[in-house]
Amino acid sequence: PDLRAEVRIPLVDAVKGAKRRLDLVAEDECATCRGSGMIAREEKQGKARVIRSAEPCPTCGGVGVVQARRTLEVTIPAGVADGTQLRLKGQGGRAPRPDQNGDLIMTVRIEPNPVFALSGRDLRVNLPVWDYEAALGAEITAPTVDGRVSLQIPAGSQAGRVMRLRGRGLPARGKEPAGDLLYELKVLAPAELNAKERALMQDLADSLKARGIADPRTELMASK
Repeated sequence: PDLRAEVRIPLVDAVKGAKRRLDLVAEDECATCRGSGMIAREEKQGKARVIRSAEPCPTCGGVGVVQARRTLEVTIPAGVADGTQLRLKGQGGRAPRPDQNGDLIMTVRIEPNPVFALSGRDLRVNLPVWDYEAALGAEITAPTVDGRVSLQIPAGSQAGRVMRLRGRGLPARGKEPAGDLLYELKVLAPAELNAKERALMQDLADSLKARGIADPRTELMASK
């Protein structure tokens, strides 16, 4: 019979590929009775062989299969998505003839990551930026699965803006193209201001009002 197993891997292994050791418990066909569960006692009569009796196989107890433990080292290819099934030919239940062995069907599960969220083949990151970085524009450092990258935040960026690094998600695999790395901006305001900083923020607020910059809640209130 075919065997099924599930292996859980961290996100970095899905991106880069890895090797894993699986400890399996399989039901292999009993080699003593060849899966019949019975041992026949035969007698020769002339040119014929006659079965006189049959008894349960002493190896498997008459069930035709035996429990077997074995360890396999399996390769997780780079670019596997969550739920990918990999078939390992001949690594399932064992039969007396190797060509009759079952397969091992292995389901890959990707463990949740505290920074990167999987969305299909894309990776998504909630990227915090200060309000002044979003307003003025800034060059910041952002995380990737295998390190860091310099990211340019355009001036006037709003919360929820998505910045894309093409091809930096899950690598291409077979006919599946490489995913992207998506940064969604989360604009934060400083929680603690000293007197000078508070005065500067007040000057900014007064300047925006003097220029007639629209209240950001105007449209919201008008639809009520």
